[in-house]
Amino acid sequence: MFGWLKSKPSESDVSEIEFFQILAEFESIRFVDLEHMEKCSSEQILGLSKKIELGERLLGLNSAKDIGYQRLFIVGHTAIAFEMRGNCYAWYEPKKIDLAIHDYSRAFALRNESGDKNLAILESRCRCYLALYQFNKALIDANEIIQCAKESQSYLLRSHCYIALGDHTKAIADANYALEIADSYTERKRAYQARGEIYQMMENHEAAAHDFEQARKQAELRGY
Repeated sequence: MFGWLKSKPSESDVSEIEFFQILAEFESIRFVDLEHMEKCSSEQILGLSKKIELGERLLGLNSAKDIGYQRLFIVGHTAIAFEMRGNCYAWYEPKKIDLAIHDYSRAFALRNESGDKNLAILESRCRCYLALYQFNKALIDANEIIQCAKESQSYLLRSHCYIALGDHTKAIADANYALEIADSYTERKRAYQARGEIYQMMENHEAAAHDFEQARKQAELRGY
């Protein structure tokens, strides 16, 4: 069947039966839709933690290196579990933002292993760094996102980083470019709103009022 079954399992391996028992338990733990929940329960966090524990155990076994598509499945679902637990901490437990950063970092590393550079995870980690006043780390993440996806929302995210660092000139430049490449009413609304807030911080009230009015008009056109 598998090549690793022909030799005696090492300390970092298990028997075929044990391997598939662990895999079956890993697969049995289902994901939940966090976006439509008011909070993340301790039971859900425990479930995600258990899936992470099993996934990391499976990936640490020599046998997991020889199972091809199943390894990709384990990597992918372990990454999802890390991301979802990170969301639980980031969205519902503000005192555990540091744990969210850890989980997002591991999720991103696993996604990279499977060839999927998931920028949404980087964006989530970037926002956590901002929440913890680790602005230079947030800027690093924002720059990496822009290298991979030159989109309006990416430049607005970096603009927020520059605001946090007190560099209003670069923040305005990114907001300008976000507005230039915006291709929907929603993106233009966000860009005008963000730039207006920067102008307000700079006490350029006339420019701020103009942008807030433009944001309102974009919202009307969108039908908000």
